Amino acid sequence: MTDHPTSPRKILDAAMQALAADLAQETGQEGAICTGWVVVSEWSTPDGQMWCARYWAEHTPAWRRAGLLHEGLYGKWDDEGG
Repeated sequence: MTDHPTSPRKILDAAMQALAADLAQETGQEGAICTGWVVVSEWSTPDGQMWCARYWAEHTPAWRRAGLLHEGLYGKWDDEGG
């Protein structure tokens, strides 16, 4: 991945920081910051070829990426889905 200003990682990082600010306000956890993130996305070409891509915050070690993905799959989720 490149460090171009419009690279997927930079765009996702900005979106995650904005989401973190909204969630902090919504949950009453003012001052909370997003300390790590992982995104898994599914893609499809016009001819129907599909694949998945994974993105994560810059400088995220492999153990943290794996832990976030594991929690997303196997962690307990409340009725709100989070």
